[in-house]
Amino acid sequence: MILHFIGAQKFDVIWLHNNKEIKPSKDFQYTNEANIYKLNIAEIFPEDSGTYTCEAFNDTGESFSSCTLIVLGMYKVQHV
Repeated sequence: MILHFIGAQKFDVIWLHNNKEIKPSKDFQYTNEANIYKLNIAEIFPEDSGTYTCEAFNDTGESFSSCTLIVLGMYKVQHV
């Protein structure tokens, strides 16, 4: 998921999955560069389905964007 937030003041950003904060880990990594914020999911599983939200906030206010991810299943690649 990639978001671009624009604001005059610095702001903090958190990512949520089904309204629970996602802590950065080897599986979920936050990156940002020039007000472009990304959530990278290293490996996706059906339990990762749900609503992902990015919240940006500072003393002036807050903004957010959400999307729904549906993981249909796992595919195994077999080389012959």
